[in-house]
Amino acid sequence: MAFLKPNTWSEEELAQFAERSITEFASSRRTEGISYYMIAFDEAATAVDNLLVQTNELSDLESKASDLFADGKLREVRYLSSPAISEDDLKTISGVPSTSKAVLSDEENAQLVIEVIKENLDTKRFPWMGESRNPTDDERNTAVVSTAALIAGQVTQTKRRNLAKELQEEAVASFLTSLGYHEVPRRRILTVADAPKHKEYCHECTVGGKKADIVVGLADGRFMAIECKVSNSEVNSFKRLNHETVEKVQHWSSAFGTNGVVGAAVLAGVFKVANLKDAQDDGVSLFWSYDLTPLGVFLKDVEESQG
Repeated sequence: MAFLKPNTWSEEELAQFAERSITEFASSRRTEGISYYMIAFDEAATAVDNLLVQTNELSDLESKASDLFADGKLREVRYLSSPAISEDDLKTISGVPSTSKAVLSDEENAQLVIEVIKENLDTKRFPWMGESRNPTDDERNTAVVSTAALIAGQVTQTKRRNLAKELQEEAVASFLTSLGYHEVPRRRILTVADAPKHKEYCHECTVGGKKADIVVGLADGRFMAIECKVSNSEVNSFKRLNHETVEKVQHWSSAFGTNGVVGAAVLAGVFKVANLKDAQDDGVSLFWSYDLTPLGVFLKDVEESQG
């Protein structure tokens, strides 16, 4: 029995899709970040101000260390350094077993971390720390604003990445619902029999040991494993599509056979046409967030092929 496959797009079609995707992405990104940033900034400014109060303008940083970490202020402490030290780097450099609240609440571990922070303290933002004095009002205000801006910028970037993916998955789920599919509980899929049945889908299933964002049951007994990918640059698109997604799709095809699974990606953002073509040649069926109609056509064609 010959199983239907999703469309294989020509290079010209891929170029058209990629151009439209960039336009849609640019439009959505134009102003969406500022609202996230303003909220994150206000929250960060309050947190930094509280940190300065709690540590007597940082002069009691060492004596208050374990209390700071017990209160969940690791992020604000990390941003006292320049550049801000990541949790992974802080763990490695300080030698603490982890950067969890429980571990850093221990006085010995807290001091190890604070030692690293003080060695890298940004004296441009906190000039009074190198002069053994209290800050002026202007210095303190500048320190709060500049540190909050650094934190808010990072928070906004992370939120945008996570939110874009969440919205993309929600859009696919809503589209499937509009076609009469209904969501079923996530599960581990070790055989085709474990997958959702026709007219069913589930979020974030482990498929043959690798997570798929959405899994859809097909009318002919197969299932479709979908990766949702958002890219903000052509360079990033290679990592998201040609590395992460291709690796998963090839793993799924090896585990379930091409007559058991259809590996697909729903894309949004910026993708290099050559990367799209390579991914398609490597077995990834491509769809676009801005227009999921071709996905619906494929699902309908599979239904009709079953009489």
